[in-house]
Amino acid sequence: MTISTEPLIEYLLRYHDMPFSDAIDLLCQDEGGDNSVFSKVYPNIFLDAGLSQDGVAAAEAIHADDRIDFEPLTTDFEVLVVYGFHGSRMIDLPICKTLPPYREPHWMPGLIRLKS
Repeated sequence: MTISTEPLIEYLLRYHDMPFSDAIDLLCQDEGGDNSVFSKVYPNIFLDAGLSQDGVAAAEAIHADDRIDFEPLTTDFEVLVVYGFHGSRMIDLPICKTLPPYREPHWMPGLIRLKS
């Protein structure tokens, strides 16, 4: 399935940013599943979890679009404010607060923005 990132680009032009998990949901109306999206560099780093195959395809489309940037959130406060305000999907793992690698799985929450 090919997923267009144009609805996300239109959203970002208007509102500037959104949590990564919300960007996935915007592109595919993800109903959830057993799939996860990991960092391509650090396999112990989760970017999102509980996704359907369409959710994974949406995440891959976001990462493939050169116009879109991923900005990690590295403090509990940032995550609670951003993801909590939006009511976004959170992962029950420790948050990445320093540069990886980690021995145990960690979650790297982030904001999606247009590159400047």
